[in-house]
Amino acid sequence: AETLLMQTRRESVQGAVLGQSAVAQPGCSSGTIPSGLLPSDFAYVGEAMPDSEQYEGLCTGEYSATTQLMAPGEGGLQNLAIAKCANSDGCPVIRLFDKGPANLPASVAESEGLPTTGPDGEKLTADDCGHYFDPLSGAEGMSKSAYFQATGICDFEYADGSYPGNIGTFLLQCTLPQGYLVATGQTQSTTCKTEGGSEYKAGPQNTQEAATAPLQFYGFNSLASAACKYCVLEDGSASSCASSWTSTACP
Repeated sequence: AETLLMQTRRESVQGAVLGQSAVAQPGCSSGTIPSGLLPSDFAYVGEAMPDSEQYEGLCTGEYSATTQLMAPGEGGLQNLAIAKCANSDGCPVIRLFDKGPANLPASVAESEGLPTTGPDGEKLTADDCGHYFDPLSGAEGMSKSAYFQATGICDFEYADGSYPGNIGTFLLQCTLPQGYLVATGQTQSTTCKTEGGSEYKAGPQNTQEAATAPLQFYGFNSLASAACKYCVLEDGSASSCASSWTSTACP
């Protein structure tokens, strides 16, 4: 789910069973991820990597991946494993974002000629390019509403914490270099609020849908080694660009 970084400060709900597909180490994996969900250009990490700063950040850092293991209705992930880009040509991942200060990367604001600070000096951009991404195939051919529902994204507001939602004006695509590590797990359901104050649930609606929910990628504390670009999305689409691609840099 499109969980804001601030939400990682909440208490996590960790799974108790080490899954066969999530065998990085007990402290950095949880539950069983069904086979066939991980894209072929990624591979699960089967052993701990104590000499990897990226691995340690995902597993033991302040915003470690285990903080994203949430109960139904709270967003985040159902289960957890560590994976790496295994393609020498790189691994594309995507993220939808809008012009809201919590979602808009500063580099995109500058390219689009949008202000980065308000009249009183307040920041109008995010500190980074985001911490949740999806596989490239996750949005292909989907309407925006169907994609938001499948991946647990709230378009107006997240009920837990009243964090602003995301209407997905732009599509960001970053190609991760071979060896880049991500945390991955199936989408957990999220409770959203409409502008009128009513609540609804995005993401899997029941245990049957939860079992087949798509994977999310979490982490991305640094994307400096990735090649990133963005476009303006066609109205109602989660993957078709209405503009040409523009290169951008993510910190």
